Amino acid sequence: MQQCLEKSGVKKECHGGARKGAGRKPFKAKKTERELVARLIGLGVPVEQIGSLVGDGISETTLRNHFSSEILKGQALANSKIAESLFEQAMSGNVTAQIWWTKARMGWREQPQQVEVSNNVERFLADVEAMKANLMGEEPW
Repeated sequence: MQQCLEKSGVKKECHGGARKGAGRKPFKAKKTERELVARLIGLGVPVEQIGSLVGDGISETTLRNHFSSEILKGQALANSKIAESLFEQAMSGNVTAQIWWTKARMGWREQPQQVEVSNNVERFLADVEAMKANLMGEEPW
């Protein structure tokens, strides 16, 4: 058990409070809470929000301390399910999935498209001046 602190001659209990049994009890994770955290992490719910759904609500620090394994496993499991689904779709002929796979996994890239630039700078500048004059209430020409 943790060593208890003494302050001003008052013995404090290990989980806080000056009276015996006072303060919040140390957090102990339940199996159902571990499953909940892993599932919510896999669904993409932010860690900051998950803590409020565990027990009576726990801090992000407590969540990370007690559920680090579930956080890693939940993310990995969700990513593997998505990857499996994407792979199956690509193999069954889904062209969008095949294109995504080749870009993300194989490093393929599309060639940059050529953009035609007009050399009619004088006309463009004249149009800009006409717009300025119009905004100022003047005759453009």
